[in-house]
Amino acid sequence: MGDATFIPDLFYREWLREGVKLESASIPFAVASSQDTTGGAYYGATLLNPVATDNVTPAEQQWRFYRQPFVVVETDLLLNYASNPTGVLNLLTNKMMIGAGSFLMLLQKAPWGDTGQPVGLRVDDLIAWLQTANNVIAGIDRTQAANSFWLPNPATNSNMGGATTIAKLITAYWAYVGNQLGSDEPQMFVLPPLNYATFESLFVQNIRYINEETDKRSVQGSIRHKLMFQNMVCIPSYQLGLQASNTGFFINYNYIYPVFFEPLYFNFRPWLTPTNQFILVSYCRLGWNFVCVSPQKAGQQVINMN
Repeated sequence: MGDATFIPDLFYREWLREGVKLESASIPFAVASSQDTTGGAYYGATLLNPVATDNVTPAEQQWRFYRQPFVVVETDLLLNYASNPTGVLNLLTNKMMIGAGSFLMLLQKAPWGDTGQPVGLRVDDLIAWLQTANNVIAGIDRTQAANSFWLPNPATNSNMGGATTIAKLITAYWAYVGNQLGSDEPQMFVLPPLNYATFESLFVQNIRYINEETDKRSVQGSIRHKLMFQNMVCIPSYQLGLQASNTGFFINYNYIYPVFFEPLYFNFRPWLTPTNQFILVSYCRLGWNFVCVSPQKAGQQVINMN
């Protein structure tokens, strides 16, 4: 079957591998929201003053449910059967393949704030977690000063000002890694194709090869080594409308990753016929969401790239 429609998403493929299955009715987790600073030096019989501190904040996300219909018209089945009994199997196979590809396209859009889906029903996406600062997410209100630990990182040190340079990128990278991650560096730098082209050219022009080194070490490998990324991912062009233009993200998927509702993990319903239509209908359904256990560790937006 020829494919003139579907586009695989490199980011979705890479990030999906970090997903886990859960069976709980919701997605609760505890957040260490502050340090316990009551420890310190002592000597001999120094009088100690233990103080109970409340430094755990509960967070809870809800499952989001997505569905993909598979609809076959009964007359199409009959006509295919009349021409060739195996034609029925071919028709159903094609319908299932197109439906599965369409569902994948829908799920690939989800991380970037798919505005085609209702706000209250779609997943808590990367834009909501790593860019929006005035929302309520996982039950924690980010507009409250006491919840500043739950805010995304600001773009103060990651604003390229319309002219991306190596110096600015290094500053943005280490402002994020040095302040939030220590030695736990991000695995991905996700950015739109045109911005990626600018980004790559900054490094290519500074590479000097010796002897046959060009045959041994790729430019891509040099870029990853330069900024210590484990992966470099470019968002396909069709996704651009779902993410702010000229905006990229450093992402550490130890802290933000997809979770799947095990009882509804790509679950198929039996073929059914409505009472008022001569069609066969089935559905593939998925319960999932994106968990972020620490927005400030999970990622950093890089804005105004060129």
